[in-house]
Amino acid sequence: MEVRKASSLSETAKSREISISRTYATTPQRLFDYFKDPLKLAQWWGPDHFITNEVEVEARINGSYSLTMTGMGMSQRIIGAITEYEEGRTLAVQSQVVHEGVTILRSYFRIVIEEEESGARLTLVAKATIENEYMASALLGMYAGWNQSLQRLDDELQGRIDRTLVVLSGLMATAGDVYEYWVSPEKLAQWWAPKDFTTIVSDMDLGDDGGCTITMSGPGGEKIVSRIGYREIDPPKRLHFRRSDEGALDPAVDVLVLFDEMGPQTVVSMRFVFDSVSDFDKTVNTLNVKKGAEESLERLRTLLLV
Repeated sequence: MEVRKASSLSETAKSREISISRTYATTPQRLFDYFKDPLKLAQWWGPDHFITNEVEVEARINGSYSLTMTGMGMSQRIIGAITEYEEGRTLAVQSQVVHEGVTILRSYFRIVIEEEESGARLTLVAKATIENEYMASALLGMYAGWNQSLQRLDDELQGRIDRTLVVLSGLMATAGDVYEYWVSPEKLAQWWAPKDFTTIVSDMDLGDDGGCTITMSGPGGEKIVSRIGYREIDPPKRLHFRRSDEGALDPAVDVLVLFDEMGPQTVVSMRFVFDSVSDFDKTVNTLNVKKGAEESLERLRTLLLV
């Protein structure tokens, strides 16, 4: 899947515009349906760890396009109207975001969907203007929010959203600096493992069909050997690999990592996509992979602060 970005911040830092293009392995009409069908829209809209409900869509010019997003300790109501509509191809929405009865920003987005040999090509342009300086963080997080949302859309389209675990971390460094800690064997070994484990990274090959071997040793003498097979290396935006452990202690899992700059920090979205719901349940609920990932990312956060 291809991703491209262009963004700008106004001189007054009160508005921002971004654009994202990506290709989905589906038909243009099916992709469009996920923007106009309220039930489908609720399944993916919003950044990671947000829930969307109370969706109202009237698929016509001047029709309502409103929803509520809840997450990160807050709830926001997006109240919008459709300003451009071409079935299966184009949708534009002008809206305001309301929190506790107060409009905190005004926004606009427009999508164009075109058929390609490999699927449906989506081009998104989004703009936002904040009502006061206290909402500057919303502008900084604009690209990360849309990028995560569009990845959730892909997860939903491919039927993997119910077997995906997402772990987020905000790291005080540029995306390029953070990315280096994933693709340098010396740097990866400094943080990849839960607390109190030590790590050795060997045989790293970043070429086509490349990978590496990661050996983690625990304080009780336990040893976990994982083989990493790279599927996509796109610095400093995306890293996609498959991880499998010797002895099959954990089920094999695909891992997609997104690196989105948000002002002085980089938001890392680490997405574990399991082969089945049973593998997800076993690993997440029994083996607690979430805790291990969070401890690893905390070690990385500490390293980047030095």
